[in-house]
Amino acid sequence: MRRFGGKQLLALISSFVAVTIALPLGAVAQSTEIPGVQVTADLPGTIHQAATFAVTFGLTNTGAAQLSDVTVAPMNACDPSSTGALVEFDEVAGNGDAVFDPGEVWSYLASRCVDGADDLVGVDLSVFDGVETLTASYSFPYTPVSPIQADPLGNVSADQCLVDRFAVPLHVVTNTPVSVTGAFLELAIPLEGGGLESVSRVEFTELLHVSANGDAIFDPGEEWLATFFFGTLAQCADAPDPPLVLFLSMEGTSVDSGAPWCFGTENCSDPAVEVGTITEVVTAVQATTTTTSPTLPFTGTSAASFVQIALAILAIGALLLATARSSRSETGNDSDRA
Repeated sequence: MRRFGGKQLLALISSFVAVTIALPLGAVAQSTEIPGVQVTADLPGTIHQAATFAVTFGLTNTGAAQLSDVTVAPMNACDPSSTGALVEFDEVAGNGDAVFDPGEVWSYLASRCVDGADDLVGVDLSVFDGVETLTASYSFPYTPVSPIQADPLGNVSADQCLVDRFAVPLHVVTNTPVSVTGAFLELAIPLEGGGLESVSRVEFTELLHVSANGDAIFDPGEEWLATFFFGTLAQCADAPDPPLVLFLSMEGTSVDSGAPWCFGTENCSDPAVEVGTITEVVTAVQATTTTTSPTLPFTGTSAASFVQIALAILAIGALLLATARSSRSETGNDSDRA
C-alpha cells in the first residue's frame, strides 16, 4: 500500500479514531455517475449511531479511455476534516503509475468516518478524460442502529401503586464510548382498535454499574442497570388494568465526537424499544411493626399473672399468721403447767 501526493492526497474527517470490527457491506452509488467509472463503498456490516467507522471507496475503470488527475473527496459521514488527515490510497489492480487505465482498480480508505446527522457515506469524484474534467457525486446510504441494547423483561407483575422498581439491564454494543443524557420508561395501554395510549412516562432514578469501571462513560462492552419508579406510597394511584406495555427511550452523545444518538425520545426518528409487559397487578402489602414488651423473670405481662402472684402472697401471709398463733398458744400452755 502506498500514499499518493498532490491531487491524490485527499482530506478526510479525522476528529477521532475508531474502526468498527464487522463484515464489510458493499454499497452501490445512488447518484450521478461518470461514464466508464464504477464507484463502490465497503461499509461495516453494522454501524451504530454516533460511532466512528472505516469505509473503503473502490474505483474501477470500466471504459476504454485512460483517465488522469483522479481526485476523490469523501463527504457526508466521511466529510473532510480541517486537520488535513489523509485518505490511504491503494492500487488494487494496475501498473503502478498515475494514470487510471482501463481495467485498473483503485481504492481509498477513509478510516475516520463519524455517524451523525446524515445516514450517508458520500464521495465527490473528478477525473480528466483527455478532453475535459468530469465530476460526479456518489452517495451510499446505511441504517445505523442503537449503541445501547436493552435486555427484555418479558412478562412481569406490578404492585397496585406501581411503587416497586423496574430494572432494565443495558449493554453497550457500539465500538465508541458514549454518554447517556436521558433514559425514560413509558407505560402504555393497548387500545381495542389497535395502537397504544401512553399513561405515564418517568425518567431513570439511577444508572447502576454492573460490569463498568465506575465512571459515567458507557464504554464498549460494559453492562449497566437502569431503574425506574412510576409511583410513591405518598401518592398511590391505582394502576390501570393489565396488560400494560413498557417502552424504553434513551439519548446521549459520543464521548469522542459529540455526535448524538437516540431512540424513542422527542424529535428522534428511531422508535422506543418495548422492554416488557405488565400482565398482573397485585395488591401492595403494607409492612407492619410489632412491639413486644420485655417479660420479667417468673412473672409475665398478663393480668392473670398478677392475680396469681397476689394470691400466693396472701397464702404465704396466712400461713405465717397461723404459725405465729400456734407458737403463742404452745408457749401459754407451757406456762400453766409450770
